[in-house]
Amino acid sequence: TLIGDVLLGKIEMSASGMAALFLSDRVLHNTDKSFGIKKMLDEGYCVVCDRYYYSSLAYQGSQTDFEWVKHMNLDCPEIRTPDACIFLDLTPDESLERISKGRATTEIYETKEKLTAVRNKFLSVFDELKDREGEDIRIISAFGDVETVAARIQNAVDEIIKI
Repeated sequence: TLIGDVLLGKIEMSASGMAALFLSDRVLHNTDKSFGIKKMLDEGYCVVCDRYYYSSLAYQGSQTDFEWVKHMNLDCPEIRTPDACIFLDLTPDESLERISKGRATTEIYETKEKLTAVRNKFLSVFDELKDREGEDIRIISAFGDVETVAARIQNAVDEIIKI
């Protein structure tokens, strides 16, 4: 895919171009009549996404005009606010260790410097959005073994469901 080629560094694109590309992908992800979020919710499914507009705000928002990226995503009528966001927080060193154990290739954002900057930006984005109506952001430590992290996630989900 185009996004995959850009992330692997096979195609060079400006930060603004990437922000627009991810926005287009997110709109499609919300509205596609065969597999979109709206269709799945209308059919009674729970939908879990592994990335959402928070990623655009953190990644592209740190490389181009943040306010433009923010408004492009948050003000788009076809992009819904999620019921909850569970952010799995890991230090850049821990992230790089897992990346090196899990696969042979890295993406353009996977250096210690970039991971540090993006993690800091994510935390800044969450702080900025914490009072936005409809936002429910949970930051969970992803440090530890799979069972420990899964238990933390389950606790957060249990809290969300009770609300």
